[in-house]
Amino acid sequence: MQRNKEITLHEAMSRVVDKLGAVTVPQMAWVLNNSRLYTKKDNSEIKPCQIHARVSKYPGLFKIENNCVVKVN
Repeated sequence: MQRNKEITLHEAMSRVVDKLGAVTVPQMAWVLNNSRLYTKKDNSEIKPCQIHARVSKYPGLFKIENNCVVKVN
């Protein structure tokens, strides 16, 4: 996965789900941190609570199903 400096966290999450399918919240954070698909301005690691918050903020895009982040159809 290629890093794009203009990408948002929820766009990066969407790309991960598109490529890997449903992933757990800790897996999502791990993939994002290790792929550097999305980086925070302060370069600190993305925490699982941030993934949960983004899922909650964008209910039209994501939901938690069977403990995994999935896209809403």
